[in-house]
Amino acid sequence: MSAVRKIFIIRPCALGDTIFTEPVVATLHNKYRKADITFAGNSDYCWLLHKPYSVRTMSSNIFGLGRKDTSCFNQHDISLIFLPRIEEWAKAQGGECKHLIFHDPRPPRGVHIVDHLLGALEPLGIKPLRREPRITAQKAKDSRGCVVIHPGSGGKHKLWPAGFWSELIRKLDKRVILTCGPADADIVGELAATTHRRLTLLSNFEITSLAEMLAGVDAYVGVDSGVTHLAAALGVPTFAIYGPTEPAEWGPRGKRVHVFRNGRECADVTPEEVFAAMKISLV
Repeated sequence: MSAVRKIFIIRPCALGDTIFTEPVVATLHNKYRKADITFAGNSDYCWLLHKPYSVRTMSSNIFGLGRKDTSCFNQHDISLIFLPRIEEWAKAQGGECKHLIFHDPRPPRGVHIVDHLLGALEPLGIKPLRREPRITAQKAKDSRGCVVIHPGSGGKHKLWPAGFWSELIRKLDKRVILTCGPADADIVGELAATTHRRLTLLSNFEITSLAEMLAGVDAYVGVDSGVTHLAAALGVPTFAIYGPTEPAEWGPRGKRVHVFRNGRECADVTPEEVFAAMKISLV
């Protein structure tokens, strides 16, 4: 391949999906050190990739991006398009991109999402730098010695019962920080009402502040959510409770990650099981 100077990646997605894409960006950055990389994604989370790799970021609203500015495809040496069902549309825009690669972001059954996304690099003959997402953030000093619990998720079917959370929290002898996203008010409120101990509540957080707080804690516990994947990518001891979601396809990766799954329901995992694993890991 001739010299690669400009790389363009489209990956409109939520927090967890942005983190899953990090190994792709890291591999391209390592392979083409002098290339400018532009990442079109969710503007709330793009900074996760900008900081370590100096990636240029932009909004990924594909309707405005593609139909008003088709040059996004033909002004780059490599374009990776992680979007389903747009190959025919994008090709119809024309362009002179040397390597225009379309890759459906939905993984086939039995394949982990990170491995699936890295498969987009195969036509380029590039081997993955690694298969574990890594995110860096400055550690917040006031979160040392704490355990962060994020009980919420994008889907109610992924939630652990509030009573289980309360039982686990009562067993912990560390300060507990409870994080609450925009859709988590119900589970957090129910949990706080039944725990009967003092909790520190962090709500409506900016992702930058959340990452810095997570980077300094002793442990993190959560269900299948973007925050869980962020904690794992930061290298925090992460205890993830899964049920309907298949961890082999969507689970967090990392040397300090422990995933619990005993059946199709998160309630199949007991507080005793989680606490026992935490005691061993946090000695």
